[in-house]
Amino acid sequence: ELIALGLCNFMSSFFHSFAITSSMSRSLVQESTGGKTQIAGLLSSLIVLLVVLAIGFVFQPLPQAIWLVSFKASVLLGLDYGLLASIAFAVITVMYRTQRCCNMAY
Repeated sequence: ELIALGLCNFMSSFFHSFAITSSMSRSLVQESTGGKTQIAGLLSSLIVLLVVLAIGFVFQPLPQAIWLVSFKASVLLGLDYGLLASIAFAVITVMYRTQRCCNMAY
């Protein structure tokens, strides 16, 4: 998959076309769960689309600091612990903002 991705981007540099990317994390998770066909990829893409459409509005007001903490924690700690650290940071941030907002109202 990486070779095909690299060749596509290399060949597209000679023509007027767009560079391509892929979701390696989703591909690795799909492979580890036993998905081997294109139907499994289609189903996982549909699930991601439904999640983004259904609860995407929840993530809109999150500050950029949460995305930065998520990225750094995932790189430094690995995906499992990075995700846990970013969720904990997001929950703490939301709780702080909620408490600060409610205390100002009184």
